[in-house]
Amino acid sequence: MSIFDKFKKQNIEPRRNSRSGNVLALDIGTEWVKALVFFKENGRVHTVGYGRSRQQAGAMKGGMITNIQNVKENCDLAIAEACKNLESKEYPESLYLGIAGEIVNGEVVYANYEREMPEQIITEEELHDIESKLREETSDSIKVEIGKKHGISHAEIVEVSSTRKDCYINGLRVSDLVGFKGKSVSFKIFFSFTQDQHIQSIRTIAEYLGLSIAKITVVPFAIANNYSGSERERFSGVFADIGAGTTDVAMVSNGSFVGVKMFALGGRAFTHRVQKLLNIDYLKAEKIKIRMSEDPKTDVIKLNDKQMIQRAFEKDARVLVSGIQVSLSDMDEVETYPTRIFLSGGGAKLSQIQESIRTFAWLNYLPFEKFPEPELIYPRDLRNLVDEMNLLTDIDDVSVSAIALESLLN
Repeated sequence: MSIFDKFKKQNIEPRRNSRSGNVLALDIGTEWVKALVFFKENGRVHTVGYGRSRQQAGAMKGGMITNIQNVKENCDLAIAEACKNLESKEYPESLYLGIAGEIVNGEVVYANYEREMPEQIITEEELHDIESKLREETSDSIKVEIGKKHGISHAEIVEVSSTRKDCYINGLRVSDLVGFKGKSVSFKIFFSFTQDQHIQSIRTIAEYLGLSIAKITVVPFAIANNYSGSERERFSGVFADIGAGTTDVAMVSNGSFVGVKMFALGGRAFTHRVQKLLNIDYLKAEKIKIRMSEDPKTDVIKLNDKQMIQRAFEKDARVLVSGIQVSLSDMDEVETYPTRIFLSGGGAKLSQIQESIRTFAWLNYLPFEKFPEPELIYPRDLRNLVDEMNLLTDIDDVSVSAIALESLLN
């Protein structure tokens, strides 16, 4: 019995001013499940309730669910917190889910064509037909490539979603092609793929909750897509969401979305380092890591131990930043890389990671005009998010906020 079944059994009468039409965004991460209840109005997302629940050590691995029962229970706890002030009429009925992790892959495919009847208005059906043809032409080859990369059969790879980006009509950039006339049309399609087992696990969670899935979105794409200013033609930036188990990287260059890459290294590696060095349990190690990220001068542990951990963190941070560099190297058709690296996720709080970004030998590997600088981003830095209740204040809340904002594209 899910948390919604338990709520409905209470059969509470709704308040006169209660609101229906609420939606749930769910971010099932390695360390936390985050649940955000919201509604959409006038092209904006308005927050209603927020909750989170810590995951057990074996619940997730590399962004994938490894213990469905644990994740179900954690979703219940997070959702219960998010819905604690709602009446039955206000419970969400649909669900937006975010996915990330090593097995999630995003590919950008280009569409360029000349229309036979340029005097006719472009319809959604016309664009859908083009998108379907591109999917047929490229999907199998992409799946084979992903399968080889991860050592699994291409038959196990499935498409998650597709999104049109960077639309042009007769050389003029437009936000949406529908309704325009013209001959020369071009746009990008961001296709996302993952292992079928991953999607099935997510669907099992949704079925348990009794919610229909409105959309599954790739988290780093959602963050880059909804960052305030990223839609502008001159905007460039790298987005690195450093979670507990994975780091997810996306890039926008001159207002054009380039792609996403992910690798299985995140903040939990630093916790394990503390755990090993001090021979303590995981939760104690996590608390020490958090204290050191909040206050590098903390006296929560002995000075010698703190210095030992800081040196270890510096080494681990260099490895993680090397992963970001490799991810960027794998992105095609980039002449000059952006010099702003936007950081989100709990792992980004570690000062050693920020310092490693500043001191990494970027120019030895990639064509940067100058050394990039890290910038922490927060939910307030995303556009079209209204959080009058001040629920979303942490760098770790960016992912679930971006997932909710993807609902505006529907």
